Amino acid sequence: MPSTMTVDDIWRLFEETSRQFREQSAETDRILKETSLHIQETTAQMRETDRVVKEVSRKVGSLGSRWGDFV
Repeated sequence: MPSTMTVDDIWRLFEETSRQFREQSAETDRILKETSLHIQETTAQMRETDRVVKEVSRKVGSLGSRWGDFV
């Protein structure tokens, strides 16, 4: 005998689907915020790395010219 769904059954399914959607949406928002923070941290680290590379390059260039004067 096939079971028939009542309006209450359909309503419960709708509520469950809505609850799951809200949970997944909240999880997606959390992950996006976390990812955004990681991107900001990585960007800051890259800027610092660029700054250090430029400083080291400048110092190595300065050292090279001093060796030329020495020789």
